[in-house]
Amino acid sequence: MDDFSQQPDLAPNASGSARGGRDVFQVFWQHRGLLLLGLVVGLVLGGLGFSRRQPVYRSYAQVLVVKKQSIGTLIGDRTDPNTRLVDDYIGSHLLVLRSPLLIEEAVRKRDLGSLRSLQGGHPATIIQAGLRAEREVSKDAPVGASSNIINLSYSGGDPGDCEIIINAVIESYKDFLDRTYRTTAEGTFELVQEEARKLTKQLKEKDDAYAKFRQDKSLLTTADGLPFNETKIQEYVRREAAKRDDAKELRDRLATVRKAIDENKPLPLILALAEKKYDRDAPVAKAEAAGAAALQASLFPLQQQELDLVQFYGKDHPDVQRIRQKIEATKVFYKGLDAIVAEVKGPNEQSPAQAALNALEIELVLAEGNHQYAKSVLEDEVKQAKAQEGLHAADKQYREDIKRTTVWLDGILKRLQEVDTSRGSGGFSAQAITPPGVGLKVSPVLWQFIFMGGLWGWLWGPAGRICWTWPTRASAPLKRSAGGSGWRSLGTSRLPISLRLL
Repeated sequence: MDDFSQQPDLAPNASGSARGGRDVFQVFWQHRGLLLLGLVVGLVLGGLGFSRRQPVYRSYAQVLVVKKQSIGTLIGDRTDPNTRLVDDYIGSHLLVLRSPLLIEEAVRKRDLGSLRSLQGGHPATIIQAGLRAEREVSKDAPVGASSNIINLSYSGGDPGDCEIIINAVIESYKDFLDRTYRTTAEGTFELVQEEARKLTKQLKEKDDAYAKFRQDKSLLTTADGLPFNETKIQEYVRREAAKRDDAKELRDRLATVRKAIDENKPLPLILALAEKKYDRDAPVAKAEAAGAAALQASLFPLQQQELDLVQFYGKDHPDVQRIRQKIEATKVFYKGLDAIVAEVKGPNEQSPAQAALNALEIELVLAEGNHQYAKSVLEDEVKQAKAQEGLHAADKQYREDIKRTTVWLDGILKRLQEVDTSRGSGGFSAQAITPPGVGLKVSPVLWQFIFMGGLWGWLWGPAGRICWTWPTRASAPLKRSAGGSGWRSLGTSRLPISLRLL
């Protein structure tokens, strides 16, 4: 009987296990009232939030930015690898479009501050906050390719103002590109032109200073600009060496002839050793003719130099006077040689061997005289060259400076021509390929507010039910363990856990 009486108590336990296994749908259906209440409250709150939210409109535009090709690039070297480099300039233009300078210029020139959506704040700051500029990305473009199309958008509180602001920003951007490149090109042209003026003035001053230097200084140069004295020194060195060799040869021959005479060698041998340059029958007359020829040969280059100096500097120039003194000294020298020759006895009083010996002696006197004269001329030229070393160094400095300035001026003039030609080309051009329209509403979206409000209410309905019934659910295991039905009659299921435990 006791066991039978306990069976009714097992039914509630089995029923509790079955309730624990009910699916989710049954749970939600059991609390459908709370779910509907939360859903209605969420929808109402979402509608209120939507009605109180300020609407936002957005206008779109696409701008094509093209870098103009300058004429200098078109006529440049096509084989230059640097001309093939790709210039990714869109990144900097994105910053320019959103720069405060450009936006403030658009506000000032287009009177954007009077727009209704820009009231109550700084217009440029509001525009900068709502303006977006991004590079167009094409899925069909190859990897690494860059686009020169800019997607421009503006978000604001008025649809008409959005279109006006986008157009104003694009126009200010075009003005900025034109003004910036034109200002740069004009500034470059003026700088190059000013540099050309300075170099032209410097070149004229240097030419005038060099002309005055050549006029004041007694400086002789060749057509190539080389020192005239150095050129003549080389010639005089060769002449002095030749005269010295001639005199040495005559001294050797004279010593050989004297030795042959002293040893009573045959006359044909003596005459062969002498190798006279004069006629055996009239050695004195031939010697006089040879002396006159030597005089003319020595005077000719001096007279030629005198003519050149007179033509270049004039008759009273110090160099002309110096050459004339050399001419007079040469005449006096050869006049003394003529006196020596005149002292030689006639051919009728001499034997052939003695006549040959006398002829050699006369020839030696002439050769030694020529050598001494060539040596004196060389020494004089060397002294004059040393005296003019500083002048030649200054002359060289003048010529190199003028040449260097001329090269610089030619390069500047060429660059000036290139800049002048390319002033109408180069820079950037911008064109709106997708003009902006009236702004489209992008926020708030009604369905988003309704959906979020309903979802919020739908979730908080069951949550509230769980919080309300939590004490009852927590006391159910204790009640079953007590095993008495009197608790239910007393209504202890509605009491808190602490009271039920009493």
